[in-house]
Amino acid sequence: MLALNNMIRAIQLTLFMSCILALGCQKDNSTTNIKDYLSHQAINKTPQKKLIPPTQNELKEFEYKKISQRDPFMPFIQNEATETTHSPVINKIHSPNTHRNRELLETYPLNTLIMQGHIKFNNEIWALIKSSDHIIHRVKIGNYIGINYGKISDISPNKMSVIEVLQDQNGMWHEQASFITLAQ
Repeated sequence: MLALNNMIRAIQLTLFMSCILALGCQKDNSTTNIKDYLSHQAINKTPQKKLIPPTQNELKEFEYKKISQRDPFMPFIQNEATETTHSPVINKIHSPNTHRNRELLETYPLNTLIMQGHIKFNNEIWALIKSSDHIIHRVKIGNYIGINYGKISDISPNKMSVIEVLQDQNGMWHEQASFITLAQ
């Protein structure tokens, strides 16, 4: 058995050495190819075309007008039944009250809630809000709604006003007015 193993190793060593010798005997064409390429480039000196010329004339400025266009930094979700609009930031605050018990409608994003109508009950106006799981909820001024610490500030027959508390990239908290309009 030992003789067989020695013979296999001798064959492997012979094959390995023959491969190395075969590789060493090959002619190296890489230097001649490089020399041919360089001489060809020296003869044919043509200026290379630039694909994108660096001109300042092609740059166009765009002025964003907050009043006439939607905010490009807010997600675009279009819902035929309701329209949620955001107004500019109202003012800066320290932080929202995170120690209070969260209400049920604070688990839904504001743009998924639909105002179905309003009712007057015990001399208070209540809005009827349909959530994304098709449940109708009754809310009044002062209730919290939406995932951004939104608080209902006004209810009218055609819309409901919500003051949301949002955090910017610098960590500052801001109030922002949003509206949920009545579904058609």
